[in-house]
Amino acid sequence: TYWMERLNSVEISIPEKEIVEATKASLAYILLNREGVKFQSGPRNYKLSRMRDGAGISSAVLRMGLVDIVKDYIDLMSSLQYPNGMVPFYVKGKDNEIPDWSKGWQDYDCQGQFINVIKEYYEFTKDETYLKTKIKNIENAIRYVADLRKTQKTEKYEKPENKSFYGLLPESRSFAL
Repeated sequence: TYWMERLNSVEISIPEKEIVEATKASLAYILLNREGVKFQSGPRNYKLSRMRDGAGISSAVLRMGLVDIVKDYIDLMSSLQYPNGMVPFYVKGKDNEIPDWSKGWQDYDCQGQFINVIKEYYEFTKDETYLKTKIKNIENAIRYVADLRKTQKTEKYEKPENKSFYGLLPESRSFAL
């Protein structure tokens, strides 16, 4: 009954019953593949949570009205944010391990994805009190990106052959493992 209650708490008002059933099946798949509060894109590809997947899944789940699990995900990712503002792109296991090899990985998409999840959560809930608790996390993520941009604002990037890269983020390794 847990699953029926959870899935039936989502109201979809369209005449095509097949689309409603497919949408609820997709939601069940999302919920089944969570590990703790982390979103995972599926059981087959990898047993880990990536910020990019969590952002997309959060977006879908918010639209289904399950804001509580997105809040839990935001809280987890906030707790794992590095002091310099970097948001881990990869979290694994029940202990929310950030593997050593990934700590220096150059993936710069996560900060924006993290901020966007918080923004979308606020847009769906209008919970200003909660948003205020995340301001420091948002500021730290923005600062991290701003600091990365500074590395591309050096004399090297003022030269004609590098001018088109001036002020951009450094090259990122944002691809599937």
